[in-house]
Amino acid sequence: MRKNVKKLALHAAGLAAVAAVAFASLGGNGSGTAHADTTSPGRKALPLSAKPVLPTGWPVLRKGADGADVTALQHLLTAAGRSVDADGEFGPATEHAVKAFQTSHKLTANGVVGADTWKKLAVTVREGSRGPAVRAVQVQLAPLGQGVAVDGDFGPATAKAVKALQSRHKLSPTGVVDAVTWQKLLGDHPAPATGKPAPQAQTPVQGNPTISRAKAEGMLKAAGIRSDSTNNCGDRKGGCTAFEGVRLRSVLGVIAMKNASHCPVTITGGTEPGHDTRITLSHAKGYKLDVRIDACITQWIKTHRQIEDRGNDNRWAGSLNGGISAEYVYEIPDNNPKAVHWDITFS
Repeated sequence: MRKNVKKLALHAAGLAAVAAVAFASLGGNGSGTAHADTTSPGRKALPLSAKPVLPTGWPVLRKGADGADVTALQHLLTAAGRSVDADGEFGPATEHAVKAFQTSHKLTANGVVGADTWKKLAVTVREGSRGPAVRAVQVQLAPLGQGVAVDGDFGPATAKAVKALQSRHKLSPTGVVDAVTWQKLLGDHPAPATGKPAPQAQTPVQGNPTISRAKAEGMLKAAGIRSDSTNNCGDRKGGCTAFEGVRLRSVLGVIAMKNASHCPVTITGGTEPGHDTRITLSHAKGYKLDVRIDACITQWIKTHRQIEDRGNDNRWAGSLNGGISAEYVYEIPDNNPKAVHWDITFS
């Protein structure tokens, strides 16, 4: 996508810490009558794009949210007969499907997905199960470094990953995803940014093999991460943003970055030709991804990552969920200064 790159030296600036946000507990009233999934009166709601983890383990989602939890929600809605595209974006179609589901289950049809709606949606699945509900499970497991494909087939790999999650949360490792496991599954994400780096995953990512384009694109789509290119293509050729041969830790790393920062992420460079091939951890070898500049992600990098002095190049570095290391360099292509981006190396 570019041949010659000059690196722009940046200086770390002091940035305001992100204000803490109060959450409210959710729960059913046990009466069998309609009730809403809302925060308690007097409590400040989290911004719509964020993904809070409540004490109950159930996230609250509404129109404007995005990411893996939304994708899982969309798969569960489809499993419940309210078919909707699993694109990771909580838009009007998803809101309509949620309201229809809530009405059919005697919940207040407000389009907000909280504890009561999750409890109705979270069907039990186990090894041998197939379909969209299984995809919902796999969407949550894929970013945790267990090598799970989002294919809708609850096979041995998915069962193994479920058991690992259950053991981590001190549940009986049955491999069956019931209501209690769903709570842990939907809550197994880094906490919202509070001025400190997100906690590390208890199970580090093992190995760093190259993976197929289909697997990479499936994992990224499930996490709500987009890709863009000059020619709007994903082939391994100039003008495209390719993922064939990308490293597993690169994909898991960019997903972990999105989850930790709660920022929109668009990838603009992958394993396609046109990048510098003289370095060991190169684009061509699957270790690097380019991410479009965004005020949110730039603030997060400069606030939560450690600046490193490398001669003329100021770089930021730090660890991500799963023990993945990442180095961030702000780059401006010589031939297209408007295509400024973050060049990120994952290892």
